[in-house]
Amino acid sequence: NKKPVACRSRAFCLRYRLMHVLNTLAPVFLIIALGAVLGWRGFISDSLRAGLTRMCYWVGLPCLLFVKISQAKSIDAAAWEIAIIILIGTAVMIAVSLLAARLMHCHAARVGTFVQAGFRGNLAYVGLAIIVLLFPPEFVASTALAMAPVVVVYNVAAVVALLVSEHRLSAAAIKKIALSVITNPLLISCTAGIVWMFARMHFGLKMPVFIGRTLTNIGQFALPLALMCVGGSLASTSLKGHFSLAIVASVIKVALGPLLGYAAARLLGIGQTETAIAMIMLACPTAVASYILTEQLNGDTSLAAGSIVISTILSAVALSVVIATMT
Repeated sequence: NKKPVACRSRAFCLRYRLMHVLNTLAPVFLIIALGAVLGWRGFISDSLRAGLTRMCYWVGLPCLLFVKISQAKSIDAAAWEIAIIILIGTAVMIAVSLLAARLMHCHAARVGTFVQAGFRGNLAYVGLAIIVLLFPPEFVASTALAMAPVVVVYNVAAVVALLVSEHRLSAAAIKKIALSVITNPLLISCTAGIVWMFARMHFGLKMPVFIGRTLTNIGQFALPLALMCVGGSLASTSLKGHFSLAIVASVIKVALGPLLGYAAARLLGIGQTETAIAMIMLACPTAVASYILTEQLNGDTSLAAGSIVISTILSAVALSVVIATMT
């Protein structure tokens, strides 16, 4: 959607912005809602959803990221600026989450789960789906490039937070952190895309048409299927206690995050489009993957589940505000 040259009236401007937000967010959240309904009605079983989620995570999204990055003209300034804003926002969200956990007298065993819920966003499933709808291909490629360092920080910070709260940060744990980073399929696909981009630019290497089309077709199913899996996860999530902690973590994630991103962008003099993209990514709900990691590292799964559901609901409001004011 392109903004009108001039708003003829305040009512016209308001109607335009409302339709702009609706046309951007409705496709994303309606697919999430469809996944929730299908999960609730039994069309998508837990085992099927788990398999589809793995397929999106290990096959679909990596193909999508590889294609977008490999077609980029270069690692432009936009990619660096988007990454910087997200990383600054993430660092402050971690600090605020730790402070909030202390002020709320959060049990030590829950601190790691609370902190992870307060900073780890669903960038690949929700954020990228919105960016694809809103911005031209060159900015989608810049966003995909920016995700590479963010994926590293998310994985390391989440594992460290959960292990420290359980006092289990040993040499074996550090090895596990390193392994989780280097085997992350999103990071691998981003790295492979960057390598191919440089090979194309400097050595004239061309991807065979049939391979490019195959990867593109695989990547096209990733985002809608991933969103349906998010909805299915919400439908099967049982909310038990810790609502105050889950609400505070969700507010930090979807409300404070984009505000921090905006402040950082203004201080650094970063452009409007890059700022908008980073704010959208920072306003995304808590990642569904955070529940899986919490379960694996013996964190508080009830708090993790509650944070995912509540942040998903609140993110609809936060994303609406960001899109209405920044795009």
